[in-house]
Amino acid sequence: MDDCERGGRGLPQKQQIAVPAEAKRQREMQSFPVELKTRYENAITCANDLKDEIFQTQGHIAMVMKKKESLERQIVDAMELIGKLKECVAVLKQEEGALKYEEQKCVAAYEIANQEVQTICNQAEAAKNILREIDQRENAALNGIESAFRRLKSI
Repeated sequence: MDDCERGGRGLPQKQQIAVPAEAKRQREMQSFPVELKTRYENAITCANDLKDEIFQTQGHIAMVMKKKESLERQIVDAMELIGKLKECVAVLKQEEGALKYEEQKCVAAYEIANQEVQTICNQAEAAKNILREIDQRENAALNGIESAFRRLKSI
């Protein structure tokens, strides 16, 4: 049994809006039998309640549509933001690639510089050894000269 069959009692009651046709209906109703009069009044109440429910539903639909439009705008904004972020990521990837290439160049230059340092250290060590040998030979020569000079002095 729906609300209209129950006389519209399932929906909240609201005041009926008086219209000129309403007065005419009430005059006609006076000649109806009581059962028909009750059914007629229940049908009118049900119709008015359903009209109110339609207005409420339309209000809810309007709110839902506003929320939907707001969410759709947010989606569009989010998509634009995603696009901009993708562009930023692409730029950062290019920068990353350039920096990795630069890093590889620096690593290669570092290895070359390290080899040069090692070569120079080896050369410096060899030079020190040669200087020590020269000092030793010079000292030996000076000692030999001194010894020869002493011998010559003693003769």
